[in-house]
Amino acid sequence: PGTLAYLLFDLVHLDGRDLGAVPLVDRKRLLASILAPHETIRLSEHTVGDAPDVFAAMRELGIEGVVMKRATSTYQPGRRSPDWLKVKALQQQEFVVGGFTRPKGARAGFGALVVGLYERDREGTDRLRYAGHVGSGFDDASLAEVSVALDPLVTDRSPFAVEPKTNEVATWVLPERVAEVRFASWVTGEDGEPHLRAPVFLGLRDDVPPSECRREAPARATTAVRRRPAAIRPSAPAEPPAPVAPLATPRAASAAIDPRDVATPTEMEALEGIRREGTWELQGRRLRLTNLDKVLFPAVGLTKRDLVRYYVSVGPWLLPYLRDRAVNTNPRPDGVGDPGFWQKQVPTHAPPWVRAWHYEGRHDRPHDYVVCDTLPTLVWLANLAAIDLHPWTSRIHAPDQPDWCLFDFDPAEGAGFEEVVQLALALRTTLEHLGLQGFPKVSGQTGVQVYLPLAPGHTFERSRAFAQEVGRLISAALPDLVTWDWEVARRTGKTRIDYTQNAVNKTLAISYSVRPTARAAVSMPVTWDELENDPDLRPDRWTILDALERIAAVGDLFAPVLTLRQELPNLGGAG
Repeated sequence: PGTLAYLLFDLVHLDGRDLGAVPLVDRKRLLASILAPHETIRLSEHTVGDAPDVFAAMRELGIEGVVMKRATSTYQPGRRSPDWLKVKALQQQEFVVGGFTRPKGARAGFGALVVGLYERDREGTDRLRYAGHVGSGFDDASLAEVSVALDPLVTDRSPFAVEPKTNEVATWVLPERVAEVRFASWVTGEDGEPHLRAPVFLGLRDDVPPSECRREAPARATTAVRRRPAAIRPSAPAEPPAPVAPLATPRAASAAIDPRDVATPTEMEALEGIRREGTWELQGRRLRLTNLDKVLFPAVGLTKRDLVRYYVSVGPWLLPYLRDRAVNTNPRPDGVGDPGFWQKQVPTHAPPWVRAWHYEGRHDRPHDYVVCDTLPTLVWLANLAAIDLHPWTSRIHAPDQPDWCLFDFDPAEGAGFEEVVQLALALRTTLEHLGLQGFPKVSGQTGVQVYLPLAPGHTFERSRAFAQEVGRLISAALPDLVTWDWEVARRTGKTRIDYTQNAVNKTLAISYSVRPTARAAVSMPVTWDELENDPDLRPDRWTILDALERIAAVGDLFAPVLTLRQELPNLGGAG
């Protein structure tokens, strides 16, 4: 038998002194200095290096995951910090569906898919080998969709070479459907065969023949590249292209954070101590939190508490985009399955410290809008189940002057994300020709949005006309991908480049906002390189469970939209 070892990786108290505020590298040095040589009590060694290099080495060695910690990080008990990240090297491939198990409890359709891969035996015959049960990753819609696809294929006989032992009564199907599955690793089961660990269903694949589903080795590097469209040039701009502005750079995850936007470890600990409801004191404000265990995202079991915790944690990066702006919200107190209601007027029950701004527009009746410029206000909105946040593109001191020109790529049914990306890349090349920089983000739902930061003094009429004219240039170059139809039913298979968001009180969900989707997706800034070259990119790739890890890894990619000042050139149709 082997010998168990007890590994020590941190030192948080020494001789009655709290070391929580001491940098990690110094805490580990102190730990090493007091730890005597011992056969079974050992220091957990670490490697110093850049995170991407460590991750690449981890994948090369076939290690399931690694914990990455910032060398200067403090110890923060009871709080998930972006300074400490658990990174897994997840794998993904297609599997043949050979059956499904009986559902438990209130779940409809089925419990889990029974999947396998083809393997050639000694006689040269392909045999379907059991790989595992896939029960995670489904919502009500996907359960119904998969059930409809499998019902006509039900058979009395197992399609597997060796009938697997299932955790519930299984119904077998003809091996004619393929599922895309993400999983952590392969493990050896009780039968001595390799089985999936922590598999998650991603969707059915109609483009992959079942016979091609065989065990894959993890790829060392991706070679899939999305084609970048050729530059689309305006036919005759009224002004020559401006010189390209100096490249704007993102804000590092730990740089220039306003301390007013950060909750202390003590405050976070107090939040976790509240059960179903209670009063939480945050930055001197008393917030009454209610129904914290209310499930808002049933497909993944996430609650209002999870929403509040996320918005508190992401506050340092989100609040700069909300400050001095009216915000429209869509509270959904019964969860994402309910349409909720749009709220522009500050409710009468709002605490007196919530900032309000009175606006009487030419085309809208007067409202007192919420201005979400503090962490307590952000938490107050989250407690109302205001899942996503839609700030104005103009600030309250100049409501008729937008800071951003928006391009919203809105795909209709039948339009794939690849086509959306192609259009967004076409926008980039057009902006480059005009000497402008745009900053993309995935919407968290189905599309891509690009923000073009503006110098003071622009009007909505000008930004709207510019976005419309650029959209028409892209449409002329890629007519098979773009539609200008307003009616959703007539847009099938194409994407609308929505320029109409460039108007007073027209809004989009801002970066780092949660979206009302089944998975609690987050609208996330991305680089143009990711948009062009990452084959795994999806508009809802990040959720409230991994958004903070993403920010810690890449910083605030959207920061230049707050500081970059650009003048819109006059195009033929833009005045």
